[in-house]
Parts: sequence; structure tokens; C-alpha cells
Amino acid sequence: MQDTPPDFHEVLGTAYDVSSAPDQFDDLLKIAEAYFFGSAGSAEPGMFFERFKPADPRLDKRMTYLSELLHDELGVSGTRKAETFHAQLDISPRTLIVTGNTAAQKLTGQKFPCQLDDLPFDFETRSNLARHMKDIKRSAPVADQIVLTTIEEPDFRSCLALIQKPLDEGGVVRISISYIEWSGDLLNRLREAFGLTESEGEVLHGFLQQKSQKDIADRRGTSVETVKAQCKAILKKTNCPRMTDVVQLSASIAYLLRDYENGETRADLSEWKTPDRNMHLHKLASGRQLAWYSYGSGPHDVLFLHAFIQGPFFTRRFLEGIERAGIRLICPSRPGFGYTSSAPNARDFNRLVVEDALELLDALGCPKVTVLAHQGGVSHAFRIASALGSRASHMLMVDAGIPIDEQRHLDHMNVLTRLAGMACKHAPSMMAMIVNLGLPVTKKRGIEWFLRDYLKESPADLKMLSDPEILAINAWGCFHIVEQGADAWVRDGAAAMDDWEADFDSVDTHQTWLHAENCPVMALEFVQEFVKRKLDQDVIVIPGAGLNVLHHEPERVISALVAGFGGQR
Repeated sequence: MQDTPPDFHEVLGTAYDVSSAPDQFDDLLKIAEAYFFGSAGSAEPGMFFERFKPADPRLDKRMTYLSELLHDELGVSGTRKAETFHAQLDISPRTLIVTGNTAAQKLTGQKFPCQLDDLPFDFETRSNLARHMKDIKRSAPVADQIVLTTIEEPDFRSCLALIQKPLDEGGVVRISISYIEWSGDLLNRLREAFGLTESEGEVLHGFLQQKSQKDIADRRGTSVETVKAQCKAILKKTNCPRMTDVVQLSASIAYLLRDYENGETRADLSEWKTPDRNMHLHKLASGRQLAWYSYGSGPHDVLFLHAFIQGPFFTRRFLEGIERAGIRLICPSRPGFGYTSSAPNARDFNRLVVEDALELLDALGCPKVTVLAHQGGVSHAFRIASALGSRASHMLMVDAGIPIDEQRHLDHMNVLTRLAGMACKHAPSMMAMIVNLGLPVTKKRGIEWFLRDYLKESPADLKMLSDPEILAINAWGCFHIVEQGADAWVRDGAAAMDDWEADFDSVDTHQTWLHAENCPVMALEFVQEFVKRKLDQDVIVIPGAGLNVLHHEPERVISALVAGFGGQR
């Protein structure tokens, strides 16, 4: 380790190294930690403040360039999962929310999730689908259907669609569309299967796109005669009499290479997709879109403010418990998280979190709510509770943080949390660079690698990751925060580091605090000190627990909620 702390340009130089050598990303984290705290392993921010200078105004441009280099190095997605060649749509019969894969997005021109009516199908297909969804909702018997449909926008295309009934109760309706997205990976596999040269593969690609021989020649800068000669070579190698037969053969091979998911019984954590089950979309007055999740039913409305990394996803035990307790859990995704529209700029982030929540509660007709804050959602919970006033009947904090004193608290946080907090607050451009470089590296290594590295200082949480359900819930939370890129990560991290003590002081609603004995983010002793000083009440301690209190002790959480409703049930 060097004697003097690194400067900004040394950090940037290491970032350039990562763009060509992804395995050096760990070195970037170490030098960034040394930049903020004087040395890796230190948590003393004083040295950082003495030498901190505003980030280079060109950093955002460099960050984009570095991210592109790294994506090229690892491949576009940075994952090992094969590309899905067929357009696939999933439709919830209950909410009519549609999601789809990359090929479906290109085919329909839609940004998912969207509503069923937004799909550019012809009128007859949309009507047929609406009837199909109604039959499923009323539990009428339905069968798989094959229909001829037309995609009207962005291009007019005829397609054959297979509409599959849900695999289980409450499942989605899957539509598999025969139009094939001829990706570079698929074309390479076809070329290898047929034994074509690279030039012959380019000619085949032209025919697959329904181009004429002249169009193909013009695009490649060759003569029509050259294209004709290459067509003869293709026909000979494929044993087909006509190029139309080669196109059909190619489509058949592409069909055999399809990569369908087989239901929702096992979480696929390689796709890095935010789950949309139990999700709804609300069109805000501003024109933005708010995604929110709903769980349970009954007379007690609970507004859930999700954590920084852990999102609005829960164990089966917890969901069964809130149903028995008569709780409806309302879980909005903050701006830029999951499928909620981003804030136009960083300064509007905290305000929009509050406004989005209030507008949603008004739309749902909630006169009073209990506010449930999980971990890093606590600062937003108090901002919202302050705005709700008497409408907030009770607050429950689970493993929640407190206003951060950088001189006292950082030394007790795990490494990644304190690094992220300092970078989000004091150098957001640098944090965005780290996240954008870290995403493809993490996708390559796998989400379990990231979670184990993040929780390495918390034995209790590491042990819980061996449970597939807990692993999936933690992974989905990670996907939720980066669904739209680095902005949500940076802005929410800065919100947690803001001084929100005035919002806390303005709330006089009764509060209950549950905290893990071994929380690796905010030490129990600091939470106890804060709550005792401010509220003159004790914190309920969960022995032996870490970050996963909500999932490890769901009955304790539900019991605390029920107690806040005015009595045990």
C-alpha cells in the first residue's frame, strides 16, 4: 500500500485499467476507499475532507466511455446467459401489465413494463387477448392458442403467436411470437452450422431481412453477380434448392435454439430483471410512471419504504402472515428504481419520493396508514410521515438507520456501505463511475458473488444466503436498484447521507424500532442511543440477526405492526 493517499487522477487511471482488465475491479474499490479515507481499511474521513476537490467536470463523459469499453470487453450484457432469440411477452391476467424480453422490445417498439392496450397488435388480436384474460380471471377453462397476428408499429410485420395458458394459479400468460430477432450471436451459430464463410453469412443475413440481391450488393459494396455466386455456394452447403428454403431452414434452427423460461418455480438470477409479479403501474399527474407492489388484503394499510439494496420483495412466511393479520402492504418503488420513472435531476429526488407516495395513497383512498421503513428507506419514511401528519397512525422501523454522523458512525459500517455513502454524498460522479464499471463485472461474476462479498462481514447473513428463497429476494433487490442504471444508486445513497433529523423531529407519530443485534450497516449501540435520546424509549433487539431481520423474523415484524394497530389479533 502506498504511503500517501491516492489523488483523483490515480483513481481514474485504475478505472481505465478496469475497462480493459475487468478482474482489476477489486483494485478500483480499494483505491477509491483509500481516496476517501486515506487508506484501504480505514474509516477516518478527516483526511479525505482536507484534500477533497470537486470532481473533474468531464468525468461523466469519461465514465460513459469507460463503461462502453468494459461492455465491449465482457460482451454487451456482461452475462453468461445465452441471448433469447424469440420475442416473448408475459401478461398478468389480474393487472394486464406486460413485460417482455429484448427481442419483444425491438419487435413492438415498447419499453416494458407497459399496459396490454399499449401493444401494437391489430384490433382483432387485442380483443382476443382481452377475452382470454377475462376467462382466466373468472377461472374459466382456457387452452393454448395459435393465432396469426400483425404487429402494426414500429414496422408492419405478420407473426405467428402462441398464447400459452398460465402454468399455475396467479401465473402469467406467455405469448411466444415467431418473429425472430436475427442477432449477431444467432447469425454466427447459423454460419457455423452451415459451414459458411463470413461473406456468405452476410449474404444470408440480407435474405433473412427480406432484402433483394441488389440491396444486399449495395449494402456490401459488391456487384449483384458476386451476391449470386455466394448464393450458389450457400445453396450447395445447405442442400437447399432455393434461398427461400434456406430462410425457412434458418428459422427452423433458430426455433430449436429458443431459450424459454419454464415457469416461475425457480428464480433465474442470471437475467438481472426486476420481478413484476404483484406490481401495478400508476400514471402520476406529472406524466411520470410509478411502479408499486401490493401484497395482502384487509382493513390495515401499511406503506412500505424499501431498503437501499433490498427491495419490495418478501418471503412466503411474511406474505402469509400479513394476509392472516388483515394487512394490505403498499410498496412504491422510488424514482429510478425498478420500473418507476426517474427524477428529472438529483435535486428533485427526495421531493418526488414524497410526492409519489402521497399521490398513490390518495389514489388508493387511504385515510390513515402505518409507515414501515426497512433499512435505508428510513430517511424517506420520515420525510413522508412528516408530510402525512396525522394520517400516519404508527411507524415501524426494521433494521433502520439514523442520521449519519460521519465522524462517529462510519467506522462501524461494512466497507462497501461506508464507501458508497461517502461517494454518493461527496463525489456522485465518481460513485456513478464505480457502479457503471461494477455492473458488467458483477453480472459476469454472478449476483451471488456480489452478495457474498457485500455480506462477508456479517456471518448471520452469509449463512442465510444458503436458503434459495433468501438469496433470490436479496438478488431481486439488487436488480431493482440498477434496473435503469446507476442514477438510483447514487441518488438514494445521497438521500440516506443527508441530514434528515429535522424531518424526524417534526413527526410525533408513535414509533417502534426493531434492530438486529449484529447489523453490519448501522451498529445497534448508535440506534439505541439515538432512539433513547429522542423518544425516551427502548429499541427491540433481535438477537443474533444481521441485515435480513425482515426475512429471518417475519413474525416479529408482523406482531409489531399488529400492536401498532391498537391491539393484538
